[in-house]
Amino acid sequence: MTTVVAEPIFLDTNILVYASVDSSPFYDLARTTITAYEQAGTPLWISRQVLREYLLAHLSP
Repeated sequence: MTTVVAEPIFLDTNILVYASVDSSPFYDLARTTITAYEQAGTPLWISRQVLREYLLAHLSP
């Protein structure tokens, strides 16, 4: 039996914002895609910069 290790996927800020703002036109696609990667066991990566950008975009008035 061969075990295949999935290549990690880097999530950019826009994907996180789309997945967390239900009024976004890409909300469903972003959520479905992230969920599919998680269920497949694909490592999802983000950077500190992406976290900063996400928090700024998500918490700004």
